[in-house]
Amino acid sequence: MFLFQLQRHSDHHANPLRRYQTLRTFDVSPRLPAGYATMVVVALVPPLWRWIMDPRVLAHTAATPPSPTAAVTFTPHPPCGARLFDRSRCASLPCRVEALRQPSIDKGPVMRRRTAVVLSTAAIGVAAAGVVVLTAPPASAATGCRVAYSVANQWPGGFGANVTVTNLGDPVTSWTVVWSFASGQSVTQAWNATVTQAGSQVTARNAGYNGSLGTGASTSFGFNGSWTGSNPVPAGFTLNGTACTGGVSNSPTPSRTPSSTPSSTPSNGVPSDAAWVATGAWDQWTNNGYTVINDVWGSGAGPQTIWARTGTNWGVVAEHPRTSGVKSYPHTGKTLNRTLSSLTSVRSSFGVTVPADGDYATAYDIWANNNAYEVMIWANQHGAVGPIAESYDSNGAVPNARNVSVGGHTWNVYRGSNGANAVFSFVRTSTTNSGTVDVLAVLNWLRTQNWWGDVTVGQVQFGFEITGTAGRSSFTNGSFSLDYS
Repeated sequence: MFLFQLQRHSDHHANPLRRYQTLRTFDVSPRLPAGYATMVVVALVPPLWRWIMDPRVLAHTAATPPSPTAAVTFTPHPPCGARLFDRSRCASLPCRVEALRQPSIDKGPVMRRRTAVVLSTAAIGVAAAGVVVLTAPPASAATGCRVAYSVANQWPGGFGANVTVTNLGDPVTSWTVVWSFASGQSVTQAWNATVTQAGSQVTARNAGYNGSLGTGASTSFGFNGSWTGSNPVPAGFTLNGTACTGGVSNSPTPSRTPSSTPSSTPSNGVPSDAAWVATGAWDQWTNNGYTVINDVWGSGAGPQTIWARTGTNWGVVAEHPRTSGVKSYPHTGKTLNRTLSSLTSVRSSFGVTVPADGDYATAYDIWANNNAYEVMIWANQHGAVGPIAESYDSNGAVPNARNVSVGGHTWNVYRGSNGANAVFSFVRTSTTNSGTVDVLAVLNWLRTQNWWGDVTVGQVQFGFEITGTAGRSSFTNGSFSLDYS
């Protein structure tokens, strides 16, 4: 009778919703046996199980043990409510303990239920002995990073810089990049990050929208600064306290070696032999003196992936809504930092492939006198786009000069302002996807018109100014060159 009482009590714990089993000859539900406390003690002493349990249960347990690598999890019924097993809270209520990855052999419902009882009792015994097997996370997270710092433009006493940080370690939800200036430079303005400076040490923290960085993900921010004497690149950077060496530490996976070609998962439309692929708004890559930049700067922009084989062979796959306002200007280019009078030649050639539909222009964008002047040279345009002008009529912008032949092409020339700087636009009278431009001749024409003087030419860029696309669209700059002396 004692063994029967223990066995049916165990059966109840395997299925708490069932009443205690009764003998067929019982007319009323039985009460708990007087030896209940003794049975609990026996249940907590594993060596006594073999004396009292059904041999079939023991035989089944031996035949189908849980995997030795199985993690043990505790799934309590309310109100146990704790992830870790708390025997004191479950003393009067059933708590189930299950072994993961149990064998899938079906021995019948009764045998499966009794096996669960044995595993439950065994886990209680282990917990009582103060030993619980849990699956633990790695002792430390993988950390690693790479930082690309470039001076985008420089003028007497001032400069503009871009910083691209790539997280090579485990994903992070916020980032802090720290570096030190060696020659007394100071930050005067920043974007896409909150930048503070104490002495020579500069700290850049993520903005509210770009804090999350997955493994291999990049983000960029920029700033303007001041300098005297010299403006060297900082010697080292840290990301969340980890030195950015281009490798990974505290990780079982092989360390990543530094590379000038950030990795990214290619999307449709990206050639398989691309040396660099990126999707960040300000992601950039420098190759052979050219800097390629994604430059997604307009509001309401959609996704845009930039890729490059070299600094002169690159493209983008973009999907921007066809709403008003420029969304992006992906481009390549160089920084000259030369006065107009000191230049004897600035020549450039291009060859592009553009979509049949959309709102865009293929154009040079040239900056002078610390961005006080902007010169755009439009090779082609399509859709709802047009230059900035001083006046407009029913046909759109009104040119200040028509059919001007300079630099090897014929242009309509427009003069205006975007509110921040003067803008001069040379729009080719017939569109083309390839050609060579005598850029210096165009810039000197502006001087002959007294629209500007002996300016300092900063960046000379070439790319696609995209306002909207007809769905997912590809723009390719298959060949490009820019030479000056």
